[in-house]
Amino acid sequence: MNTATLKVLEFDHVIAAVRSFTVTPLGASAVDKLSPLTDTQLVEAALAATNDGVRFLNVNGPFGLDGPSDLLNILSALAIDNRLLDVQQLQGLATFLGSLDKVRTSINNASGGPFPSLQSITTQIRSFEKEIRDIQETTTSSGEVDDNATPQLKAIREKLRKQQKRLRNTLESYLKGRDTGKYLQEQIVTERSGRFVLVVRAEHRSAIPGIVHGTSGSGASLFLEPINTVDINNEIVALEDDEQNEIHHILMGLANSLRRRSPDLRQSLKAATEIDVIQSRANFSRLIDGQKPSVVSDTHLKLPNARHPLLFSSVRKRAGIQSTTRETSTPTPINIILSPPTTALIVTGPNTGGKTVALKTAGLLVAMAQTGILIPTG
Repeated sequence: MNTATLKVLEFDHVIAAVRSFTVTPLGASAVDKLSPLTDTQLVEAALAATNDGVRFLNVNGPFGLDGPSDLLNILSALAIDNRLLDVQQLQGLATFLGSLDKVRTSINNASGGPFPSLQSITTQIRSFEKEIRDIQETTTSSGEVDDNATPQLKAIREKLRKQQKRLRNTLESYLKGRDTGKYLQEQIVTERSGRFVLVVRAEHRSAIPGIVHGTSGSGASLFLEPINTVDINNEIVALEDDEQNEIHHILMGLANSLRRRSPDLRQSLKAATEIDVIQSRANFSRLIDGQKPSVVSDTHLKLPNARHPLLFSSVRKRAGIQSTTRETSTPTPINIILSPPTTALIVTGPNTGGKTVALKTAGLLVAMAQTGILIPTG
């Protein structure tokens, strides 16, 4: 079926509606590429998979597949050697890989089975239990690397907190001091160029010995680092550098542990994509009360009680099509039958009598069936 024909049939709107059911960027990208198959065995396999998906969803509910919206960007970064993944990216990947374990378990233990098309896909899913556990134990829910990720990080942060407390106490003594507080423009500690400073009145520059790290816009205030906090600030800066280096080492190790399993990851991603495509076709098929058609190699065409899918208001909403007066919750069905030796059907009637809808219904339902989507017929 050529591209122009599919465009006339508004096949792209059906695909858009199917795409709305995807739960991962991988599945969404794959659905966008769906087109009618021409090999009978492939068509039958696709229909069987969708039918298994419908039966599974009817009894067991959603598959449980889950993935972050930026999954494709995360995978692209992971594909580059020595490319760092941040905490949010690692956690998103862990969530996605963990959901694959849930999908495999739910399909293999599902009620109403067997579901052979789905079960054959789950055999491709590999477990990343250790890698997921490492990410979960090393990072926090707030998106940080946990103190206990490594003994080195724990020691660095303990020293850092100790020095920060020492610095804070020293600076607060200036705020509270009778001899120094009167020289301050504001009773606060602020930061300039990574150094903690006091806000001193410009005319009292020499009252508190220290290093000036800038002035306010009006020039009335100076941002001054007291001389007796310079060494403490220096140590804090050094410890912060050590902390970042250790965090970089930890995050790189987590990313590389996944990179070392790239063949397993590729196989699992392929399975996840197939599952997402099947569940999206199945959910769309449920929306239109789709039936699994029989595929024949001759010129038989039998579509009893066929309904045009884009006349369903629920489908139009999913596809992002503007509402019209013609759409209904349940379109009026028509019967389209062609049996050999008959090879042509003449459709007659007045304008707005439904001739175009009948023609498009026949073409669109055939295209849908060849894409593995169940069709709204009797």
